[in-house]
Amino acid sequence: MSSRQPLRVAVCAPHVPLASGGMERLTQDLWRELRRRGHAADLVRLPYTPYSRAAVLRGAVAWRLADLQPWGDHGFDMVIATGFPSYFVRHPCKVTWLVAQYRQAYDLNETGWADAEWLRDAQWRAALTQSDSAAIGESAAIYSISANVSDRLRRYNGLAATPLHPPPPLIREPSNEFGDIVLSVGRLDGLKRHDLLIDAMQHVEAPARCVIVGTGVDRDALQARIDNAGLSDRVRLAGWVDDGELRRLYSVARVVFYGPLDEDLGLVAMEALAAGKPVISLRDSGGVLEFVSDGLTGWVVENDASAVARAIDAAFFDDARCRALGAAGHALMAPMTWDRVVDALLQPAC
Repeated sequence: MSSRQPLRVAVCAPHVPLASGGMERLTQDLWRELRRRGHAADLVRLPYTPYSRAAVLRGAVAWRLADLQPWGDHGFDMVIATGFPSYFVRHPCKVTWLVAQYRQAYDLNETGWADAEWLRDAQWRAALTQSDSAAIGESAAIYSISANVSDRLRRYNGLAATPLHPPPPLIREPSNEFGDIVLSVGRLDGLKRHDLLIDAMQHVEAPARCVIVGTGVDRDALQARIDNAGLSDRVRLAGWVDDGELRRLYSVARVVFYGPLDEDLGLVAMEALAAGKPVISLRDSGGVLEFVSDGLTGWVVENDASAVARAIDAAFFDDARCRALGAAGHALMAPMTWDRVVDALLQPAC
């Protein structure tokens, strides 16, 4: 198939009801970019809530039963599968652009973050691994959103995936404004480690204000942490904000903190760098470190509040260095375009 010919393409994506995050933005952007190039694209989403072993199984079976086969004028020439369990879809021309597997059964199970009793069933996890390997392995081509995701797929499933980074979804132009805000964006749960940033703010000497954007189950606990530390005048939980406000926050921030645990990719870091702002991350933040390099595009420090505080102070007390790191980050993001992604995904001749 040639990407120059209009194709009928299904972008397949799981959807946790009422959730909105990186997966949703990424798949919606891919769908829009395909349509912008003249392809007849549909975004096919099936509801998926992984609250039990049976629910995980139903999600995989639902995609396996989805009928997206080519027929007449209504079927699809190809499907692009993304995150678990969408890659269980069957089609003679399936391309997988792997966003994430069900990590609670893989690496997160080994770290203790997946603490449900049913997730400790080694036999069940082995069966899921085997099923994943078969479903992804039947793809005409396998890509992933990062080298980190590719490494996991190779380690656990023995499959090779070519890293294909998406462009930053929200921002393309840098900002020359460097204010007094340390910005953090992401779901409010333990994996994103906003608590570490709050603790770090107790040690920051610079006149910095911290804004944390996002919603999640840890909001009350994080607010209590702020109050107990006496930081209510320096740290604010902003909740959900629209794209316009998020762009504004990136533009006025001095530095962005993004230190999740072994993140698949790190769209927040990419947006920050595209905005010309350096990023503070942690040594175990996974895919984020494909873009955030210590001394080149930001600071990469230990998982320690004092180390994070020192990086924040460095961003404030060395303005020239802060701007230079931000400029290098923007230059790194510039070549990442949807043309490159779409051309690769539509390349396989099925």
